[in-house]
Amino acid sequence: MNRLLLRNASLIGVAWGEFLRTHADYLYETQAGLEKLVAEGMRPPVSARIPLSEGRQALQDFADGKVYGKMVLVP
Repeated sequence: MNRLLLRNASLIGVAWGEFLRTHADYLYETQAGLEKLVAEGMRPPVSARIPLSEGRQALQDFADGKVYGKMVLVP
C-alpha cells in the first residue's frame, strides 16, 4: 500500500461475483464491447520485451517501478 501512496497511484477492486449475480446483463455488454475493441485491432501497450534469460532482472525492474505498461518475456 505504501508504494501506491509514494507513486500517487490508486487501486480499485471489484467484487465481481456478487455484482454479476445481480447485473448479469452488464457482463454481456462489457464482454461485447471488449470483443469489438479487439476485433478493431486494439491491443494492450507493451512497453518492454525482455529475453527470458533476463527474467530475474526484469521482475526486479518491474518491482522497482522501472517498467510501465505490459512487460513481455520472450524466448
